[in-house]
Amino acid sequence: MKIIKIKNEATFDFGSVKLNEGTYQNSFGVMYYLDSRIKLVTTKPINDYYICKNEKRKGADPQKLSFVIKDFADSRLEEVLELLKQAVTNKYKDVKFKPHTNNNLYIKIDHELARGFPKGYNVLLCVDIYGVFTQNDTAFLQMEVTDYRANPIVMFDYDPPPTSSSLHYDPNANW
Repeated sequence: MKIIKIKNEATFDFGSVKLNEGTYQNSFGVMYYLDSRIKLVTTKPINDYYICKNEKRKGADPQKLSFVIKDFADSRLEEVLELLKQAVTNKYKDVKFKPHTNNNLYIKIDHELARGFPKGYNVLLCVDIYGVFTQNDTAFLQMEVTDYRANPIVMFDYDPPPTSSSLHYDPNANW
């Protein structure tokens, strides 16, 4: 298992990615498992997210849940996932990943983990990448949220330092 903390100054090397074809396959496509799982740990809080059933997603199991990161483009997480996809396609020339067409990222999440997930918090995620699924010459990374840490967006106990402004406002002043 390889644990990668996603930091702004970090560089990532996925040169030794190895895929093994799964023993049990389904009728939709072929599943390949990574020789060594990769755990991505975010260090920048995510606060624009939701959890949903896969009812409206084409080809997805409606009983399973997805953790959706909205507007995930331009994030370090996207950059790391693209580097991993690039490493896989460099080693396995026949694997072609579906291009990302919208700004949302869908990640599988377990019902038990989703049940206690807070709404409206800054969260740090641990995302477990375990394989690549291919269907009709298109590949998809297989990943799941396995842990999180949540902090409130608004901290009520925090008093910001006073600002040095020339304008002073007193709501009860007598004019």
